[in-house]
Amino acid sequence: MDDVRLEVSLRDMSGVARNLETVGRALWVARTRAVLDSAGVAAEPVPLGWRAEAYVAGRAAIVARGRSRDGLVELEVVGMRRWRAGVARAGRADTARAIQEAGEALLADQWAQIRVLKRTIWQPGRVQTE
Repeated sequence: MDDVRLEVSLRDMSGVARNLETVGRALWVARTRAVLDSAGVAAEPVPLGWRAEAYVAGRAAIVARGRSRDGLVELEVVGMRRWRAGVARAGRADTARAIQEAGEALLADQWAQIRVLKRTIWQPGRVQTE
């Protein structure tokens, strides 16, 4: 997942921020279903043991953020469930590029925090930040 790329195409600029929040939730649900399907299970297994419980709780508490280089678009998600998007101004080409940059930055931040969480729980003596 280190090499994540997001492509964006815009047609209607009204309500961009609200629509980004909806799209973020829908994409994460689709991704989660695909992962579960590939594992041959219908739902995420119940965490067994304190480490698995700590991981699930820690993952739900992660606040990931992404921002476009020009600051036009800012995204934030808590536990990949509660999404917030901000768009400073909307102009087709600039906004599409900015959404792509912010989305990629958000995903990179989320995966970096997941890696740190995993190390913290399963390799507590080797915790490093990135």
